[in-house]
Amino acid sequence: MRTYQILSHDLDLENEKLTKIQLLASQGVLHIQAKVDESRLKRRKLDVLPKLIELVREERAKRAPVIDLSPAGS
Repeated sequence: MRTYQILSHDLDLENEKLTKIQLLASQGVLHIQAKVDESRLKRRKLDVLPKLIELVREERAKRAPVIDLSPAGS
């Protein structure tokens, strides 16, 4: 049976075999969905990283270099 067919059956607690199959199928679906969501999040992070690096470079370029003239150890 396909996952959709398994999960579309009404829950019948009297049918222990079907209930176990439905439980396993639902766990599988949730596991796959979690992996897909994790992959999307990683991709989104990677898409933003180059832009973030460029913004940091721009902000650093705007700053004037600071020279510390204080004696060492003060």
